[in-house]
Parts: sequence; structure tokens; C-alpha cells
Amino acid sequence: MSKRFGLVLVALLIVPMLLTACSTESRDVAEDYMNALLKGDSAAAQKYACDSFQDQTASLAEMYSVQNIHNKDLKFDIGKGNNQEEIIVTGSYLVGPENDADEVELAQKVHNEETNEDLDTRIVLWMADEDGWCVSDKSDFGDGVEMTAAPVESEPMATEEPAADATQAAQ
Repeated sequence: MSKRFGLVLVALLIVPMLLTACSTESRDVAEDYMNALLKGDSAAAQKYACDSFQDQTASLAEMYSVQNIHNKDLKFDIGKGNNQEEIIVTGSYLVGPENDADEVELAQKVHNEETNEDLDTRIVLWMADEDGWCVSDKSDFGDGVEMTAAPVESEPMATEEPAADATQAAQ
């Protein structure tokens, strides 16, 4: 009887530990992605991005590369109900020269004094399990960061305005 009770106790202790260890994989990928992204390391960040998010990741890495980000204090939380597909990034980091840096706060509610508005500046990384976890194109980088693909070089589109000007000049 006591051996059976001991085995049950051990099982009750080990099973949750194993489940917790497995449940951090998407969070670990999200953390590696954000660290590479904030360094501006496009190649490293793209290793953790899903195929559909490669171009946007390159654009974001380029944007962050010129910002001189340091003193990161970020927190990575798994979504409600242990939702491994949702990783919420909050915390802060400094942008700019070491002696004159501005703090960027990532939170659900940050008050902007200039516009007198509350902004949601947290980052929500949506993960997908595609032969391993990756950051998907459904991710949201908070208010103020546009999620656009890398710029595509194209020919300028012709407009009809010059023709209208020519008609007016002829009159």
C-alpha cells in the first residue's frame, strides 16, 4: 500500500513538470525571435519566422536595426488557458544613445501625453506549429508599428493629371 502511494505521489510531481517543460517551446522560440529582431539581425529572426512572415520579419529587423536598442527587460507570457499559439510580450527597453535614451514601454495600456490617448503597445506573437514553432504573420506589434511586407520596387503608375494639365494649357 505504501509503495503504491509513493508511486502516485512521484507521478503527481513528475507529470506536471514534464508538461511545463514541453509547454515552454513556443515561448522560447518567441523569445529568440524578439531578441534577434530587436538586435536588427534579420537572418537570425527569420530562422524563427514562419514562411509567410519572412518578408515582414526582414522589414521589422531593418526598422529595429537603426534604433540602438539596449537594456531590454521583456516578459513573455503564454496566452490564457495555456494557449501555446499566443505569446504576449510586455516590459520595456531603451532606444538611443546610452546617455540619452528613451524608454519604450510595452503594455496593454500606455498613456500618450501628446495625444491624450491610451495605446496598446504590447506585442502579441502568434505562433504556428509547422514542424516546430514559428512566429506567424498574424502577429501584432502594438500601436504605432505597421505590419507591411518589404517594399517592392515597381514602376510608378501613370496618372491622368498630366493629360488634364495639357488640355487646360491648350485652351
